[in-house]
Amino acid sequence: MTPEMVRVQESLNGKNGEDAQRIAAAGVEVLSMLLRKNRDYGSSAFQEPVLAPGMKPRQAMQCRMSDKVARLSTLMSGQQAEVDESIRDTMSDLAGYIILWLSTDQ
Repeated sequence: MTPEMVRVQESLNGKNGEDAQRIAAAGVEVLSMLLRKNRDYGSSAFQEPVLAPGMKPRQAMQCRMSDKVARLSTLMSGQQAEVDESIRDTMSDLAGYIILWLSTDQ
């Protein structure tokens, strides 16, 4: 196991304090969601978008992040949502796109 994974495991087990445990748990929650969605979408985030030929995957991820930031702005302004998506859901999706962006070199 890498030193980073050991640190995460220790934090999940509470060995590095309560704050570290909460941070690690939130990170694992985002990673679990991201891995599930990546499987469900067939790793499409790492492929050229079907409706935007020529766009690099990293550029497409940035567009998706932009959409999430706009959604977040709407939710935080207090406007009534027309779809059932919470601020937490939107933040989790944004965190997921950031991880995807960091995991690609394109």
